[in-house]
Amino acid sequence: MGLAMQPSQPAGQNLVSMERHLTVAELAALWKLSEQTITDLFRDLEGVLKISNKRTPGARDKITLRIPLSLAERFHRERSRGFSELQPRRRRV
Repeated sequence: MGLAMQPSQPAGQNLVSMERHLTVAELAALWKLSEQTITDLFRDLEGVLKISNKRTPGARDKITLRIPLSLAERFHRERSRGFSELQPRRRRV
């Protein structure tokens, strides 16, 4: 008798761990921003996978980020909401 795999989440919920994760470089290229800007925007967001690469003693650890596609899409949607509705400010004369 084999072991049946039990889902860790109820049916219909997205398994974030199995969705596509973007590298900082991939997202920077897609959005035409610098890798540093992407890192600064996503570093502290919940849901971003952070992988620590231990270096020699005394050196700073390098942190590699992987950003779930759904998080990048939600971030873009929330940050771009309302900008199309903004009117240019009129100068006072």
